[in-house]
Amino acid sequence: MVRMELYTDKKDLDVENKVTSILNKHGIFYTQTEMWIESEKLYEVVFTFEVMMGG
Repeated sequence: MVRMELYTDKKDLDVENKVTSILNKHGIFYTQTEMWIESEKLYEVVFTFEVMMGG
């Protein structure tokens, strides 16, 4: 499982949309969660997905 984390000091829909666009373009199914980290004053958006390794 891959966990990709995006941290920004303000909600940045442009960057989030770029990430989701790339994932969608490559047919990667993902879950997306977000939270405000008060102690860091940052938004965290986490994209979680699985990668199949070829042999």
